[in-house]
Amino acid sequence: LLDAFRQQSGCRIMGVEPSGNISKLAAENNIPTINDFFGTSAVDTILNQSQAKVITATNVFNHITDLPQFMGHIARLLTDDGQFVFETPYLLHLFNQTAFDTIYLEHVSYFGVKPFAPFFERFGLSINHLEENDYMGGSIRVFVGKKPAQSNVVTSYIEREEATGIYQPHQYIEFMKKINTLKFSLNKSLYAIRSRGEKIMAIGAATKGNTLLNFCQLDQSIITFVADTSPLKIGKVTPGSHIPIRSEEDITPDITYAVILPWNIGNFLKEKLKHLNVKFIIPSWEQTSYDT
Repeated sequence: LLDAFRQQSGCRIMGVEPSGNISKLAAENNIPTINDFFGTSAVDTILNQSQAKVITATNVFNHITDLPQFMGHIARLLTDDGQFVFETPYLLHLFNQTAFDTIYLEHVSYFGVKPFAPFFERFGLSINHLEENDYMGGSIRVFVGKKPAQSNVVTSYIEREEATGIYQPHQYIEFMKKINTLKFSLNKSLYAIRSRGEKIMAIGAATKGNTLLNFCQLDQSIITFVADTSPLKIGKVTPGSHIPIRSEEDITPDITYAVILPWNIGNFLKEKLKHLNVKFIIPSWEQTSYDT
């Protein structure tokens, strides 16, 4: 991402990344990177050079425990005409799609637009623009700046959220009922498949998949292994359920069913792996049986 910014605009770039292995990869790719969390020390280091005209954070904002402290650093670092652009999973889509598997430890917060406006005002910031995309099952990209004028589109987003009922607690009782329906129908089908002696694998060792596996109490007795393409995951096991993660090359002809864990790219994976001649299962609360 930073390399694209540099190539397309000629701007100076700086990454902030707490993971040592990822920081090392960035440095090897000639991306200047501060190996630290985005805190006082990292911000001071950047300010020694200049303020930032653009600060971007993709699928990071929802990981932050102390958001007021974080936004204080953003306001301090941002130029008067600059933009803070962040992308985060959108609560409205999570709710509408019953995407409970995007709820897990790393995701500290789940955001709607309604609480954003007064929150950013505390730091002299306002929302200038909003966009949506399909990432993580539905994400929102928010453009925030120091100019006081707030985009009129914010009102339409808030009206849509309120009409859907995402701020009404009783709606989440129904949300939980849908999740339990999914668990029951999925487990019933998978146990029936295994009782016939057929083998089931899962596709994609995505983080969200671990929420599904653990909530449904699925382990290696039901899912033989999880296939993935990432060398950083192959050879490990899924957290909690302890299912081996293997390469797609390890898929054998005796596998008859495949549960697609990253359902948001389910159609893409079905097309990519159609040569396997397996029956694909994409978990959904609306489906009563997968045993076909």
